[in-house]
Amino acid sequence: MTNLADLLMPSHPPDARAIWEAGRWFSYGELATRARQFAALVGAIPTRGDRPIVVLASDNSFHLAAAYLGVIYAGAIAAPLPSLPDAALSAILAETSPGLVLADAAHVEQLQRVTTQSVLPLDLPLDDDAHSATSLDPDALALLLYTSGSTGRPRGVMLSSNNLGFSAHQILACLPLTSRDRALVTLPFHYTYGLSVLHTHLHRGGSLVLANRTFIDDIMGLMADLGVTGLPVVPSTLNMLVGRGGLQTRPLPSLRYVMCSGSKLAEPIARELLNIVPQASLHVRYGTTESTAAASFLAPDRLRDKMGSIGRGLPSAGLSVERDDGSPIEPGSDEEGGIVIRGAHVALGYFRDEDANARSFKDGAFHTGDVARVDAEGFVFIVGRAKQFVKTGGHRVAPQQVEDVVLRMPEVEEAAVFAIPDPIRGEALVAAVVARKGVVLRADLLRAFCIAALPVFMVPVRFIILADLPRGSSGKLDRVQLVQLALSPASKPGRSAS
Repeated sequence: MTNLADLLMPSHPPDARAIWEAGRWFSYGELATRARQFAALVGAIPTRGDRPIVVLASDNSFHLAAAYLGVIYAGAIAAPLPSLPDAALSAILAETSPGLVLADAAHVEQLQRVTTQSVLPLDLPLDDDAHSATSLDPDALALLLYTSGSTGRPRGVMLSSNNLGFSAHQILACLPLTSRDRALVTLPFHYTYGLSVLHTHLHRGGSLVLANRTFIDDIMGLMADLGVTGLPVVPSTLNMLVGRGGLQTRPLPSLRYVMCSGSKLAEPIARELLNIVPQASLHVRYGTTESTAAASFLAPDRLRDKMGSIGRGLPSAGLSVERDDGSPIEPGSDEEGGIVIRGAHVALGYFRDEDANARSFKDGAFHTGDVARVDAEGFVFIVGRAKQFVKTGGHRVAPQQVEDVVLRMPEVEEAAVFAIPDPIRGEALVAAVVARKGVVLRADLLRAFCIAALPVFMVPVRFIILADLPRGSSGKLDRVQLVQLALSPASKPGRSAS
């Protein structure tokens, strides 16, 4: 592979539609021209032999996609950033020392506040599009993705061209796409899942419809009017579309698949989705940034009998569930172990964080921190995160198991269970719950439902009813904010649904 951009966007008809944004289509010809313009801009960065890091701070847009491709085309290192507080953003800029910072209008002011470096607008006029693709070692750093930092400081994950290319091919082996496919994209491009949608569709010559995930009516209108064939989402978006009635409002005859990844999909939502859009297949995918977005798939034909599973590992990669000594757990038993990922999609490591690398990357394998069991057929079921297990009153509890029960209540759209300090139990379980559209939830009914289905030590001591769960820009749950909310005076019993 001479350059990753050749894989991501091989020769497609220049007039073919590539990206829809804000009411207009951009063609593959326009995308290629704009990418080469950005490549020429990046290629002009003065360097002392090092490949420059180019920071991209932007919501999804045609210009962001073109800039990302241009950075790769030029052989530089792309660093698309999530929305972050000033202190975290400043720390990343200091850590990366970028050669160039590009931003959309929504991010320019913050960047100018935290850095003295020049910030160029993504839509700046550019003329030179004669840059030649730079040949690059496929195992060299190509992409630097920062985690949202919801459980600590943001951490940069280093991905190579080989990581990205291998992952794209593995995804396409499980989800065949063609030039006729058109995905609605609510996933940000600073998130590996969102980038994987960009990579696979550009490689196949398909098209992308860029949308704001917070407006149900907009999403449904775009899907119906633009003939969307694919809907890749995180569970929170699917919860919103199903639980609040969005998918029921418009017929979607063109929709042929739904992809769900990022966290566990609630079984009631999955079953309801299959009834609402029976012509569409539902694919469940598991992956991490460190495994370049994909590590396992649950195929649609096994979804109903393996509901709740993340499926099996990718065809040409390794996913195993292991004991602390590295030996595999016994399939079909109740034994639990840690998920370990091996293969060409495993990241190079964390950027300038040797302690974290030593803990998580061992002998080329990534230790995810997810705890799981394996059934007799080799299907993997996640029990929870090792760091999120709660010790309450002497009992070890996986919050996800409690969430699964709360989500069975028909009135519940979303739920998150977490722990707060407790002087008697050590830690106490709290459930934050979002009601379905038009439903009024009461804490006493939630508690009664849990008492009927769980051992007493697993029943949350408090229930907080929210309009929405707090999430980061990639859609992942912000557990730190949940704990802060639960500990705030406004949410104490007598002042909230507790």
